Amino acid sequence: MNIKSLVKVALGTILFFMFSACDDETNNLLPDEMPFPQPFNRTINLTLPAYQQVQFDNHLYLNDIGLKGVVVVRLGENQYAAYERTCPVEPDSTCAIVTYTNSGAGSSYLSCECGEAVYRDYSGEPSKSPEPRKLREYASFLSGSSLTIESTIVN
Repeated sequence: MNIKSLVKVALGTILFFMFSACDDETNNLLPDEMPFPQPFNRTINLTLPAYQQVQFDNHLYLNDIGLKGVVVVRLGENQYAAYERTCPVEPDSTCAIVTYTNSGAGSSYLSCECGEAVYRDYSGEPSKSPEPRKLREYASFLSGSSLTIESTIVN
């Protein structure tokens, strides 16, 4: 085997491992098939008693926006995510509501009331689900103590 062939084989091997290591499971996720909600732009003051729950329980339900409501999840000190409460697995079912569960020891997740779908609260990706669909995430912005949630879908 000459040097030129050896370089080609080595380069091919390196490229193979580079691209196979970049396999991201989110590439395999299907988009949700839910309708779009009525446009909304909701700003909440996190210091008001009605919304302080998110500081302690790490979640808050806003049932008057989105399709079946929005669950706001506190991801960190100044970081929040806003997910649609309609379960993407069976969106037309009356029990297709996403709920937040804190199982203690820093472990929490989102799940559908009907079915067996469970989602990571920090990404909305399924950890256990009959379908590879991510929770719909809406745009959220923090400015001081005001959190704004918009109907813009970010995933």
